[in-house]
Amino acid sequence: MLADHGRIHHHRYWVHIPFFWAIISAIALPLAWWTDARWPAIAFLAAVFLHLLLDTLVGDIMWGAPFSTRLMSFFDVPPTYDFWLWSFIFHWSFLVEIAIWLAALLLWRRART
Repeated sequence: MLADHGRIHHHRYWVHIPFFWAIISAIALPLAWWTDARWPAIAFLAAVFLHLLLDTLVGDIMWGAPFSTRLMSFFDVPPTYDFWLWSFIFHWSFLVEIAIWLAALLLWRRART
């Protein structure tokens, strides 16, 4: 949106392509393995791949790139409201988002006590 004024969906950018992160992982993990950066690197890359997996729930991710530009998702969110965001908020999959936030809040509260 910042670079192309919204002409290209952000899931088509390189940061949403699993193959890119697989290459980064193949380089970063061996370099970090014998250092104190091992666990932060693992946590960061796990979070990236979890983000891509969760985006695949109802968003579109190019899991076949660079061999295919086909966007894949598990479920579609039908455009039932005029404003696209409402269609996502009132879709059942938004409960997954809420559950993740509640779990994170619970873990954060437990860590503080």
